[in-house]
Amino acid sequence: MFFALRDGEHLPGWIARVSGQEPNLVKEVYRLTQQSMRGYVKGTAVTAIVTAPIFMIPLLLLKVPLAFPIFILYFFLSFIPFLGAWITGAFAMLIALSSGGLGTAAIVLLCLLVSNGTIQSTVNSWALGSSLRMHPVAVLIATMVGGSVAGVLGMVLGPPMLSACVRAAGAIRAAGAVHVADVTASRP
Repeated sequence: MFFALRDGEHLPGWIARVSGQEPNLVKEVYRLTQQSMRGYVKGTAVTAIVTAPIFMIPLLLLKVPLAFPIFILYFFLSFIPFLGAWITGAFAMLIALSSGGLGTAAIVLLCLLVSNGTIQSTVNSWALGSSLRMHPVAVLIATMVGGSVAGVLGMVLGPPMLSACVRAAGAIRAAGAVHVADVTASRP
């Protein structure tokens, strides 16, 4: 990933030379992969932006200390599928318990369950599905398989990599169909 980000404009040319593939096809596959990664980040950010106020407004109303740092932590940890927002919620509940007592912590827990339960699942399925152009079930399966294979990093990279593979396969099939048409047209 580091080299793909650092040498992004030179990487497709190098891959084409090393693999012996058509440079335009490699550039197209690389572009589709970048689109998939951007789509994943966009979909996750939309999910975090939509669900964060549901969790944060009660913290502000209950005057829980460190609400703004909790919001920042919630946003960034939301990029870790399934676990990130729950980790933030645990910190928020501990802070609420120490500052406002058991009742405040219970309200924070309820808000966490609402924002990270039904609402996050619904928004995340819609946001990731539309930004990656995949069915929400495919996003869920890619996340689970990625997590089983490569842990948290696999959970993060599973959906965009599946999207990139599906798009790349389509581009390769289209290039193959064009190549076959060119060869067929050149025969007498």
